Amino acid sequence: MRTELIKAIISGNEIKFYKSPEWRLKRAEILKRDHAECQLCRARGETTVNTKDNPLQVHHKIHLKADISLALADDNLLTVCRHCHNMQHPDKLKAQESQGFTNQERW
Repeated sequence: MRTELIKAIISGNEIKFYKSPEWRLKRAEILKRDHAECQLCRARGETTVNTKDNPLQVHHKIHLKADISLALADDNLLTVCRHCHNMQHPDKLKAQESQGFTNQERW
């Protein structure tokens, strides 16, 4: 992985990594490997179709910042739907809920 991407991840600019050609290529490979199915739903005997409301995502089992060396490792990546991804990151979901309204108009 390029040094600039490693520095971006360390500095908290993960979005630069997720927009990189390396990530986009690896993401496509993982989606193909997993037959474009949420692997967590599949393990429960369910089928999840990629939709606008519940798009498929590629999840890092070991978080990107926890071990940068696994950022593009096949065995650390898993196709999941948005619902299952949120369940893997309850801390992020809770942070979004606590933000509440973002403006005074509240609509």
